[in-house]
Amino acid sequence: MDRIRICFLIAALNEFDIQLTDVGNAYFNALTKEKCHAVADNQFGSDEGKILKIDRALYGLNSSEVSWHAH
Repeated sequence: MDRIRICFLIAALNEFDIQLTDVGNAYFNALTKEKCHAVADNQFGSDEGKILKIDRALYGLNSSEVSWHAH
């Protein structure tokens, strides 16, 4: 948070415009090398209960940010 506040201070002192964005699905574009799996629930219909291999970086994985930056 301190870094963000410093950036806002510098922008204000230099009369810069500030634009922010949040890319909600950014990590999904990167592949992960971490071995991940999940069990399909009833939303998967006839595939319910099957084990799913996850090959994309997901929020919450330890390596997601590194995978995104490498991508």
